[in-house]
Amino acid sequence: VIPYLKSKGKAKLYKQFTIMGEGESSIENRLIPFLQNHPYVSICPYCSPAKIRYQLTADIEYEKEFNETVKDFRDFMGKLIVSEEDVEIEEIIVKELLNKNYTISTAESVTGGMIASTIINVNGSSEVIKESYVPYSNEVKNKLLNVSFDTINKYDVVSEQVVLEMVTGLYSKTLSNVCIAVSGYATGEEAGKVCFAIKVNDKLRTYTQSFRGNRNLIRLRATRRILYELHLLLSED
Repeated sequence: VIPYLKSKGKAKLYKQFTIMGEGESSIENRLIPFLQNHPYVSICPYCSPAKIRYQLTADIEYEKEFNETVKDFRDFMGKLIVSEEDVEIEEIIVKELLNKNYTISTAESVTGGMIASTIINVNGSSEVIKESYVPYSNEVKNKLLNVSFDTINKYDVVSEQVVLEMVTGLYSKTLSNVCIAVSGYATGEEAGKVCFAIKVNDKLRTYTQSFRGNRNLIRLRATRRILYELHLLLSED
């Protein structure tokens, strides 16, 4: 908890949390009774795609109530909290990978390499990122990752069955500790539907999510959600 001085000279208490994994409207609805039960603390959301930064502030004379609210907020949000400092999810991921001495590889269709490039933005990423592919067409998914055309035709290219074969093929090529595969629709009738698979050593999970927005917002929201789910798996590992 860090007190700071406002322009009028009155001391304030301040704390921030970065939240991922749940939409703003859903969280705000759940927060209504929480806010009513903590009247001495201001809780303000600052939203960006697939990420919310909450800022908690209170006058210094309410320090006891503020500390109780911070504890309650931490318990209320649980695993949705990815940071209590000004740290991005990709920085957390790289730190976790370095601590575990893990390598990571990606096979990205709809995100077009955004997951890999987001990780590469972080200092030290060269020690963890191994290979990244953009198998955009069905033919390349088959040629590069051994995805069956029968699977694509039966379940659709955007399906958990296809990303499962993608991530399995990616692991066979790279032997990385962490493998991520993603396929989705950024335009059209099913725009926003994204399927992805994450493999962390022997753990393998597949997911289907729906994201709102234009083409690039869908890709950004998908990238951040995938990194969040990876963070959860690495935390369990």
